Amino acid sequence: MKIDWRDKSNWFAGVLLSGVAFLVIYRIGNFFGLDKNTWAAWVQAIGSIFSIWTAFFILRRQREHGRQLVIDAENRVLKKQIEVVDQIVRNHMLMVKNISYLFSFGTTINAHTIDLESKLGYGKGSVATIPLYELGSSSIALSIQQLRTATEILENAQIRIGSADPSLSADRDISNFLKQESHEANKHLELAEYNFEMGLEQLRSSSVS
Repeated sequence: MKIDWRDKSNWFAGVLLSGVAFLVIYRIGNFFGLDKNTWAAWVQAIGSIFSIWTAFFILRRQREHGRQLVIDAENRVLKKQIEVVDQIVRNHMLMVKNISYLFSFGTTINAHTIDLESKLGYGKGSVATIPLYELGSSSIALSIQQLRTATEILENAQIRIGSADPSLSADRDISNFLKQESHEANKHLELAEYNFEMGLEQLRSSSVS
C-alpha cells in the first residue's frame, strides 16, 4: 500500500510510531542498566539494526515494483496479440462463411471474375502467421486447424470446378457437389468459431497477476 504523506494523519501516525519506538528503546536501555557512557553505543547498535531492516524493506519494495512492471508489460503484449489474432481470424472466417454461403446455392460465382482460390489462399496465409505457441491456447490452435480445413474444402472445390473434372460435367452435378462441399465446410467452420471464442475467453482471463 502506498502512503500519501500529503495527508496530515499519516504524518501524525509517523510521529506517534517514532515516539513509541523511542520509548521502547529507552525502557530497554534502562532495563539493562545503561549509563551515559554506554548509551551512545546502544543507540548506535539499534540504529544499525534499524538501517538494515530499512534497507531490506526498500529492496523488497523495489523488487515487487520491478516485478509488477514486468507483469504489466506482459499483459499489454498479450492484449495486443489477442486484438491482432481476433481481427485476422474473424476476417478470414467471414470470407469463408460468405463463400460457403454462395456455394450452398450450387453456383461457382464466376470463378474467372472473382479469384476465390487466391482470396482463400491469402486468408489462409494470414492465419498461418499467428504465433500459436506464444498465445498458449489449445482451443485457438484447434480453431485455426478447423478453419484451415474449411478453407481447404472450398479451395479444392473451386479447383475441381475450374479444372473441368469429368465427374462434374453436368450442371446438376456441379450444383450438388458445391452444396455438399459447402455443408462440409460449414461443419468445420462452426467448430472453429466455437473453439475460437472459448480460446479468446481463456486468454483474456489468463492475464498474469
